[in-house]
Amino acid sequence: MSSTMTDNAQQDGGSTAAIAGRCEPWATGVLTIVVFLLIGDAILQPIIWSMSSNGYYPMELALVHVRDNVLAALPAYALLWVLWETRGYLARLRKGEIWLPATQRTLLGIGGGLVAAGLLGLAARPLVIWVRGDGFEFSLDPGWLALAGVGLLLVMIGRIMESVVEAALALKRENDEIL
Repeated sequence: MSSTMTDNAQQDGGSTAAIAGRCEPWATGVLTIVVFLLIGDAILQPIIWSMSSNGYYPMELALVHVRDNVLAALPAYALLWVLWETRGYLARLRKGEIWLPATQRTLLGIGGGLVAAGLLGLAARPLVIWVRGDGFEFSLDPGWLALAGVGLLLVMIGRIMESVVEAALALKRENDEIL
């Protein structure tokens, strides 16, 4: 009976690793596309427009737009962190890392990224307005607040799982000492 349970666990682990191996390139592809889009849209586009406008769109204005675009995209940069953590999780599962510790670390990383994205989303628009010198305006956007809340919940779940992993490791050590 014990042998059957071990065989089933190995089969499940193997299929999990195989699925993770198939998903990891997709996660890497999405991450790469988003990085290029952010760099292109926030930074390169205003500079290219300035260089090709024959003076109608001065470089000084382009650099102001780059600054504003980078500040406005701060939440997206935090979401890159979430994509990075997800890609790393798939890589760890593909390599056969034990599911629970890998998931616990990933939940902490993804939750932290979502909290950062939510808080940066709340701050990005007021920051752009303030940096432009147009005063200060702040409002609580429920979407960004909800994103930060979901992230906080994932961090809390990750902390709970951390306690479970520590308890399981303590039990394993105790059982190893008995044997």
